[in-house]
Amino acid sequence: MKKLLALGMAAMMCAMVAPIHAADEAATDPQTDENKELETEASSQEAKGEVWAMLSDKTELKQMKVTVPIRLHFAVLNKKEDAAEDNLQFKTPHKEKYQISVDKESTVGVKVTKVTFEKPLNGKWTLNQDDTAVKNDNTDFRLVAIKLNEQWMKLGENIFADANQLKVAPNESKALPFDGQATKKVITEADGKGVYEKAFNVTYTLEMDEPEVTPAPGA
Repeated sequence: MKKLLALGMAAMMCAMVAPIHAADEAATDPQTDENKELETEASSQEAKGEVWAMLSDKTELKQMKVTVPIRLHFAVLNKKEDAAEDNLQFKTPHKEKYQISVDKESTVGVKVTKVTFEKPLNGKWTLNQDDTAVKNDNTDFRLVAIKLNEQWMKLGENIFADANQLKVAPNESKALPFDGQATKKVITEADGKGVYEKAFNVTYTLEMDEPEVTPAPGA
């Protein structure tokens, strides 16, 4: 059976309250360490740099150390001949690997507060937050609905309510629930080449998750 494949992508970085995206901001992000490579035939060479400082009223320096999945895969396949429904199959073959993992040395937990979807340059895929509309469509096999962390995604910002945020404690990992819905448009042999292509760019926004401190009686 011929199949049509796509993938969602994001890049990764670690910060206190920061989006996870392509790490090309070293020059503007004061939290990013920078190194300079030197290659010279001279016996002596100067390397100029900077020293950055932070002033805080806190008593501890908090640090988030977290790993997020930078590439998600999904596949859209023709329906099986004996299937009760007419819809194409939306498959997430590696979803058990999509884990948010907080390092044991992280001083705080992490919560995913927002996910932003963007269409890449020359992108062919369309995202619709209305999974029912996608399910009933019979015109476009590259139209999909994507559900992350039990919430249907739209292009742009997708903010999770506090009760629905994926929260991970230090030295723990939690799966990022990933599912979707495809249309009814049949995929022909000419359409489905079985090759991955970038469907969407994705940015995760992570925040430190610290337990609330209950004031002592009389404090």
